[in-house]
Amino acid sequence: MHATIYTLGYSKVKIEDLETVIRRDELIVIDTRFNPYSPNPAWRKGALAKRLGDHYRHVHAFGNRLYKQGGIELVDVAAGIEQVLPLLEKGVSIVLLCACADITTCHRRVVAEALAEASGCPVVHWTPDDLRPMQQAGLFDP
Repeated sequence: MHATIYTLGYSKVKIEDLETVIRRDELIVIDTRFNPYSPNPAWRKGALAKRLGDHYRHVHAFGNRLYKQGGIELVDVAAGIEQVLPLLEKGVSIVLLCACADITTCHRRVVAEALAEASGCPVVHWTPDDLRPMQQAGLFDP
C-alpha cells in the first residue's frame, strides 16, 4: 500500500497553498471537524467543496463531539474508518483537516492513529511551514 495519511491544522495556512498541493498530488482532504464552519469563509464546508470538488469530503463520523469543551470524543470512529479506508486501500493519500494548529492536542491525531492501525499506512503531520516550500518548489514529501 502506497498511501499516506497526512494531517493538517489549517489555522495558519493559506487555502491556495493547500489547494496547489492537493490538486498536484491528487490527494483527498478529509474534513474531520464536527461542525465544518469557520469564521474564515474560505475554510467553510461549502467553500471547500466548491473549491476542491472531488478532492474534498467531510466525514462527520471523525468529528470531535467535545471540541468546545477541550476533550476528545469522536462521533463514530468505526464508521469514519469504513468511509475512508477504501481510499487508502486504493493507494489514495489523504489529508485529515481540522482547524487546530497543535497536533498534540487535536483530535485529528486520534483519527490518524486509528486509520494507521486499520490501514497500515504511515502518518505525517504537516505544519503550515511544510506546505509553503512544497507549494513553491513542487515538492510532495515534507
